[in-house]
Amino acid sequence: MPVAQFLNNPSITELRYKHLRFLITDSPTNENIQSFIETCLKYDVTALIRVSEKTYDEKPIEAAGIKVH
Repeated sequence: MPVAQFLNNPSITELRYKHLRFLITDSPTNENIQSFIETCLKYDVTALIRVSEKTYDEKPIEAAGIKVH
């Protein structure tokens, strides 16, 4: 995968347990936030739980209908 494509498409790990689904991703940046949002929408993400330093503006994510915690 070309470097530019990799930087625009965060890596994803999907975990499932009974009726729950979790996506583990790289932390997005303002530069790749649109690609991150598209990926979240593809997986029907409804809530985002940050477990790292804040590296992006939350407004575009919330505007896409995803709650940020």
